[in-house]
Order: sequence, then C-alpha cells, then structure tokens
Amino acid sequence: MKQKKGTADQQTDPDLQVSPAAVENEAEGSKSTPIQERTVVTSPPGESFNEPLTQPEREDQWVGKTLFGKYEIVELLGEGGMSRVYKARQILTKKFVALKMLHKHLSSNWQMIRRFQAEAQSSSHLTHPHIITVYDFGITENSQPYMVMEYLEGRPLSEIIRTWGQLDVERCMKIFDQACQALECAHENGVLHRDLKPSNIVLVPISDDPDFVKLVDFGIAKILPKAGIDSLELTQSGDVFGSPLYMSPEQCLGRMTDARSDIYSMGCLMYEALAGHPPLIGNNMLETMHKQISEMPSSLGDVKADVRLVKQLEEIIFKAMAKDPENRFQSVRELRAAIEETRNQWKECSTLAATLKRASSKWARIFQNRLGKQWKLKLACAAVFCFAMLHYSLWFYSLYRPGSAPDETSREIPWTIVQNWMNVIVEDSPNTNPVWEQSTELEAFRLFARRAVATGQRKTQAQWKEDYYEAYDFLNRGHIEDAIEHFEKGIQEANAVNIGRSMDCVRMYNALAVCYLAKSQRPNVNREALLRRSLLCADKAIEICDKDLNELRLAMIPLCIKGHVLEILGSDKEAKQSYSAIVPTLVDAIGAHYGRWFATQRKEPTDKFEWDHATAARYKLLFCSIGDFSLRHKYALKSNTWPFLISSLRPREIVQPGAACREDKGEYVVVNGSIQPKLIAVKGIVQDYMLDAADQYSMLASLCTCVDGQESRFTGIAMYKLGMALKQRARLLKVAAWTALRQGKHDEAMTYFKAEQRYLKEAKANFERSVDIIKSWRSSSDTFVAFALFNLSDVEMDLFQIGDALQSRSQATKIYATSW
Repeated sequence: MKQKKGTADQQTDPDLQVSPAAVENEAEGSKSTPIQERTVVTSPPGESFNEPLTQPEREDQWVGKTLFGKYEIVELLGEGGMSRVYKARQILTKKFVALKMLHKHLSSNWQMIRRFQAEAQSSSHLTHPHIITVYDFGITENSQPYMVMEYLEGRPLSEIIRTWGQLDVERCMKIFDQACQALECAHENGVLHRDLKPSNIVLVPISDDPDFVKLVDFGIAKILPKAGIDSLELTQSGDVFGSPLYMSPEQCLGRMTDARSDIYSMGCLMYEALAGHPPLIGNNMLETMHKQISEMPSSLGDVKADVRLVKQLEEIIFKAMAKDPENRFQSVRELRAAIEETRNQWKECSTLAATLKRASSKWARIFQNRLGKQWKLKLACAAVFCFAMLHYSLWFYSLYRPGSAPDETSREIPWTIVQNWMNVIVEDSPNTNPVWEQSTELEAFRLFARRAVATGQRKTQAQWKEDYYEAYDFLNRGHIEDAIEHFEKGIQEANAVNIGRSMDCVRMYNALAVCYLAKSQRPNVNREALLRRSLLCADKAIEICDKDLNELRLAMIPLCIKGHVLEILGSDKEAKQSYSAIVPTLVDAIGAHYGRWFATQRKEPTDKFEWDHATAARYKLLFCSIGDFSLRHKYALKSNTWPFLISSLRPREIVQPGAACREDKGEYVVVNGSIQPKLIAVKGIVQDYMLDAADQYSMLASLCTCVDGQESRFTGIAMYKLGMALKQRARLLKVAAWTALRQGKHDEAMTYFKAEQRYLKEAKANFERSVDIIKSWRSSSDTFVAFALFNLSDVEMDLFQIGDALQSRSQATKIYATSW
C-alpha cells in the first residue's frame, strides 16, 4: 500500500481552537499555490510538528532490516507528518504486508503515541471487506510504535481522477456504494474517519472487479466511547485536523463532529469523482475553509450522462453537503439507500420513477433546508391547515357568494300582512248597530235611515246616513269599488246638509283616501291618478281638522296617509314634512294618554307605563309608517319643539314613550345618513330631541308586547324592524368611529366603537327573538325566517362571532333556497 502525505489525529470539541500562528503560516505559505489534497494539522502554541528529521531518519535506517525477526522491511512506500509506511515481508508466511511506523521525533509525545495506538485499535475493531485490515501492533526497541496492516496492490481514487478526470456515473455509484458500506461499518462500531479524501479510498483489482474499494488511514479517526476506547484523553490538545477540501463546516469551525461530518466529506468525494475537480477550492487554506462554511458548489452541468440522472445524483450530493448537519442525511445508511435506489432505477430504465425520485429529493431537500429536521410533520400540519382554510373558504363562498341572499333593502317584512290601513279606518268607523238587534248590520243601517225619515228628519240627511253606514259595510267586507261609490256619494250629501266639515266627513275622507290607495295597487289602472285622488282626500281631512275642528291629533291619520302617498309619488321632501308634523303631536297624544291613565288608575308617576287597546291600531300604523320612512331615508324627526332643562329629565323606566330621559344623553340617532347625538343641549337646556326609526320601532314593539302578547305576530315583526334599525345605527357608528380615528380623535372613536357594540348586541337580541316568534307562524313564514336569519348573521359577523354567523347564514340559505 502506498502511504499518503502526512496525517495526524483530530478532535473537534467546542473548546478546541485552531492555532492562529499555524493558520497564518499556512495561509502565507500558499498564497501563490492552490490548495492541494493534504491533511492540515494545527496545534496549540508551544508545540510544533515541523521539527527537522535527523540524519539517520533521512537515510532511513529501517530499510533492509528485520523487525523482531518477523518482518523483513523491503522498501519505503511513503511518509507523512506522523509516520512512514514500509513494504515488508512476513518471514514465516512470505506474505507482503504494510508496516506503518511513527516518526522517531514523535516517540516521546504521549499524545501522538495514544493517537497511533487508537488508530491501530480502531482499525483492528473494524472487520469489513472494504476496510483495510490491521494484523499487529507494537513498539520497537528504540520506543517507536508500529502497526502491521494489509498490503494493497491498487491505486488510490485520487490518482484515477487525475488520470481520467470525470469518472463514469455508473462506476462512481458502484465505488461509493462500497465506500458507504465501509463507512457504515465504522460508524456502527463507534469510529469516525474524519479524513475522507480520494487518496484514502484505494481501488484494488480482485478477480473480475477492478474497482474493489478499500477504506484506509484512520490516523485521525475519532473514537467514540462505544468502541471501547476512552477518547477523553485525546481531546485536550486543542488540535483541529482534516483536509480543507473535504472538511465539513463544523470541522472548519472547530465544533463537535459526528457521523454527519463524514457524510459531508463523502458528498465532496462524490462531487469530485463526477465533476473531475473538488467542489470548493480557494486560493489558500483559509479561503477554502471559509467556502466550506458559507458556499455551495456549482451545479454538475458538465457531467456526460443523462441530465436527469445527473440531476438526481446532484440532489443526493447537495443534501449530503448541506451546511446545517440537521439538513443532511442523518446516517450513512440513508445515503447508501439513496445511491442504491438511484442505481436500480436507472439500471431498470425506469425514467419516470427516476424523474419522480429526483423531483421528490429536490423538494425534500428544499423543505428540510427551509423547515428543519421535522419538515414532514410541519408540512403535514401546514397541509391540514391549508385544507381546513380551503374548506372554510369554499363554505364561506357558498354562503356569501353573489345572489345567495336577498339584498338588505329587500329583506322587508311588511306590516300589512297582519294589519293594514283598512283595519284602522274600520276601527274608526261609527257604531253601526247602536239600538236594534237585526240579522245584519246593513239591515240595521237601512232601518235606521227609514226611521229617521219617519221621525221628521229631512230625506237628504237620512239618505246620507244610509250611504254613510253602507259605505263602511262595503269597506268592512272588502268591496272597494262599492265603498268608493258610497263614500263619494255620502260626501256630496253631507255637504248638501251642511255637515261637510264634521268629524264624520273627516272619517269619510280618510276612508276614501285609503280606498283610492288600495285600488292603485291593482293591475291595469291609472295608478298616478288614483294616488292623486288619495292625496286630495287626505289634504281635505287635514284641512277640516286644522281649521274647523282645531284638533291636530285627529289629523295624524290623514298626515300619515299623505306622507305615504307622497313617498310613492317620489316627493320625499314633502313626505318628510308630513311625517315631521306627526311626531310632536304623536308624543303629545301619548303624554295625554299617559296622564289620563295615571289619573284613572290612581298610580304614582314612577310606575311603569302600560299601553291599552283603545288606540292600539292607530298607534301601530303611525309608529310603523314613520319608522319605515325613517329607516329607508336614514332620517330622524324632532320629537319636542320646546326647550326644557336636562336636570328635570326622569330615568328611562318611568318616562313616557317618545319623551326625553336621562339615559338619552349617551344615545345616537340617524340623521341624513350620518350619526349624531339624540339629545342636543346648550347650557343645560335641550334644544333638539330626535327620534329615528329605532325609536319608532321600539315604541311599536312595546305597544305590541303589551296589547297583543309577547308571542304575537305583531310583536315578532316589530322586533324584526327594531333589529334592522339598530343595525343601521351600528353601521353608521362604525363609519363615524373610523373617520374620527383617521383624524386622530382617539377618545371620540372609542366612544363610537363602544356605542356600536351596544347597538349590535341589542339588534342581535331582537333578531333572535323575532326568529323564534316568526317560526311559530302557520303560513307564509319561511321567507321571513330566512330574512331574520340573514340579518342575524350580519350582526354576528359585525360582532366577530364568526362561528355563530356562519351557522345562522347556513340556516338562512337553506330556508331561503327551499322557500323560493
């Protein structure tokens, strides 16, 4: 066996450092000469391995001599920094062996002796066909340690690469498969080679195999405790050993090494065998070591082979040469398995499998470099997370895609499905059967008229009475055309007998206005003309109430009819004026009722206000009509026109509906599409007190709960409408809050945000209650349940209750799809 250039042992514990003097000397001595394949030995200050050889050593005193009568030394094969290697003949067996002997000037260095002994013992522990065999170990008479090894007649891989340049890909895979087998055996026995390089892989021709691998030179091997040798004594010198062209980054940095350092060196050897040159070369030792720490080699683009096979081998090599040990193959067995799998794939011409394997290896290396050792677990967690996000995204899209739900403006539950304008007019009609008990009311009307004529009243007045009562009878039975005819006739007769400015005429004008309004909703009619007639009748009723009766409370119903008709005709400004005239009068009427109720019930003013049935239908119509107008146009109306002191305000629980209370100082209303305080005061005196849709619907819900019960249809719709108005308030408060935040008014923004959350919670409670009530209806409820659930979902989403919002939206979507 030909001995390579000098080697020495290495141990890379964290407390070991490269000698600065040695590094500088090496760097200065090689500035003009590229780094060659050699083992670098750095030692602590005060100890040198570069002492000159004595004259007898130069002349080689051992050639031609016999050692212990057993080994005849034939010739010198080579020498290095630690030892010389001789070719010797075993006298008894006539077999040639290699005899390695420590330099004489190192014989007094106990650490070198221990390293030499450790090499012999570690090699003797390794029994493998691809590892050189150590036969004997001892010390000569002049105290020089020696070992007897297997003599190899072959060539090192370094010489073959210099001769042939790039090696054949198949030949490379075969060589390194054997080298990995040898290295795997060494690692399993607790031995790290730490000086893998082409000159330490010898190719010996055996039979028909010219490339039988032998791994040699464990001179700087690291002995782990499992090998049966105490390695602690060999780590005290602070030395760093290795060949810079093949040293791992942790070796270059003087850190602890393990099996993955040998895997890095094996990757460097594979690269050089395929490319014909080492992977990383600097101008000197220091630069080369720096490249090993920070750079990756260039691609194997010049290798003459199938580019897919080269790419697959490149993935294996680059993974073996990863800078972080955690990103490399974690054992030689994994490296060997990757090489063997690649050989089998291309040997069987499985192009698809090889391509897939290459892609898999590439992505595996990328993920490991990016995510670390546990990349598979992290990738699986990321995949589960992405799948969940995709699932919820698709679910979210299916629920919120365009057209999956009606627009917010079309989610209207009309009040007329439970009570219409006709109910109010019929309720306001005169007593139709005061005395007589007849089979029908109409017969009672006619009998009343005949007896009026018989008692001496004028025929015209009697006829008016008959038409008056008969018109209400037709209206009560739903005969709109007949009712219109008799009401028009009755108004003419009333004017003829000078009662055209009476309360009865106000009732007839109201009824006639409602009949024209109802008729305008039919198909194939002159809609605008009928609406104009309805508007004219409402104006007549308002005029009579204002000028002749001097009672604004009686004008609330015709004002409400007028506002509704004007809104249909598109005159929103005039409709606003009509509704604005109702609100103060309505609050006064509630106050009057409030006072009478306390007087008749003899209760204290602190008791809770209770509605009664006397004017329930009229109040419901007014609250709902004004609330609908305010909600559609985002407008609030003034409740009080006179100033009063804030200190005189009572708590909310004892104040009459529609009147100012103490708690209103922190409330907001919707005015002209924006938000403003509900109660505006100057120097402690209230100037404006506003009521918007939420206030109107709140009074409507309170009235329906008291009069009709908590589970009635009226209550369900009132709560639904109240929820919509509160949601509108909250949305506008959010806009105001973000505007204040952009302007730097942080305290004002927080006040708006808190109010928004309060209104959203109130809206949610009302929508939930309305859903429960509407579900109890027997007919025409599915669509309205869906409307309520859609609005509930919107409010829950604004409250960031995502799970509840998605659940409500899912229920609403299913119900809405089946109802249509």
